[in-house]
Amino acid sequence: MKSDSKKVLWKVAYGVMVVGCLVCIGVMAMFLVKDKQQEEAAEVQQQELEEHFVTEVATEAPVEETVEEPLAELPVDFEGLWEINPEIYAWIEVPDTKINYPVLQHEGEDQGYYLSRDIHGKSNQAGSIYTEDYNNKDFKDPHTILYGHNMKNGSMFHNVRYFAEKEFFEEHKDLFIYLPDRILKYEIIACYEYDDRHLLGSFDFDDEEAYGKYLEEIMNPRSMYTMIRKDREITVEDHLITLSTCVANKPNNRRLLQAVLIEETPAEYRGAGNEETVD
Repeated sequence: MKSDSKKVLWKVAYGVMVVGCLVCIGVMAMFLVKDKQQEEAAEVQQQELEEHFVTEVATEAPVEETVEEPLAELPVDFEGLWEINPEIYAWIEVPDTKINYPVLQHEGEDQGYYLSRDIHGKSNQAGSIYTEDYNNKDFKDPHTILYGHNMKNGSMFHNVRYFAEKEFFEEHKDLFIYLPDRILKYEIIACYEYDDRHLLGSFDFDDEEAYGKYLEEIMNPRSMYTMIRKDREITVEDHLITLSTCVANKPNNRRLLQAVLIEETPAEYRGAGNEETVD
């Protein structure tokens, strides 16, 4: 009798274990499906943004304004984007990559608001490209940091990893920031892995001595995972921009892509609905 009871108990226990495993598998599958759906939704959303609010994006240096020449043409319809979300204030584009996104900054205490929200403010693991209010929105700070996820489907800042390859890094120098009235052209100078410290909270970039030491550290890297343009001199007078994203399988590291401002051109949007011309 005792033997039979033990067999029954083992069968019951085994059955419970099987059911538990099946439930766990089911839950994991649900989360994977949800993650995949959010990634796909973010990608579709980005395609729609480019289709409706971005004309052909410049990959050449914009024409400098002179007295005789009209303003350069701005490829981004900010007025249309503001109807979606007034916290969109810039657009970033890195030629030959998928990095072609609006840039947002949240007004409120939660500076990581867009870490897990799309441009509509809806929950999405892909998040958005954003800055914190440590930075002004005119890109005139000594150092501006843009944050974006390293998404497996290649979206957001995943393509930053391309610049860790020597050939790609050497052949791609341009990065553009579009503002409602200006086009900013940057030269990419470095790509490397760093720790996860908060850069704007760890360094006083308004202090020229501290900024100078930071630039010296950038240009004289100790990490083997570093690409650097040694022929490009950077000084405390320069305006730096950094794209910060995660490194796969290294939760305490960040991959940083850094560029220096080399050209600023006044511009205006002349897309659909803007019939104004400059004589």
